[in-house]
Amino acid sequence: MTMFNRGLSEGLLEEFEDGPCAVILRARVGAGLDVRLRNEAVNLYFRGRSMARILGRRRRPTKLEIHRKYLATDRIGKVAGRPSGGYLAFDVNPALAEDYVADLDDMIRGSDRPAADRKETRRGASKGVETATWLDAGTPFD
Repeated sequence: MTMFNRGLSEGLLEEFEDGPCAVILRARVGAGLDVRLRNEAVNLYFRGRSMARILGRRRRPTKLEIHRKYLATDRIGKVAGRPSGGYLAFDVNPALAEDYVADLDDMIRGSDRPAADRKETRRGASKGVETATWLDAGTPFD
């Protein structure tokens, strides 16, 4: 039988009590996100779908990963995410936590849009950067 480890290290637990991770975690209450503990991670779910996860990393900054289907672009505020499977990864810091909280409602509203309508890839006006924009209603998991 597989043994599941559900817990957080003392260091990560301290980050959730005070600091940018605490800001991110508190924002989930008003947004109706469900929280589940995994080994050195906290997963955030919206309507049963994995939206984001906060991962503790030894000797490196804590990482926030947000599923691409919840993001209009590859950025939160001015910070660009790094690809991490179906997610974009961001190092957690106070500025990122504030931008996450400010963008959270838009992420959740965007998750109700159909995949075909949700993203439109276009060439950005500056430096030829690829960006994605939200369009109209449905679910990103059609």
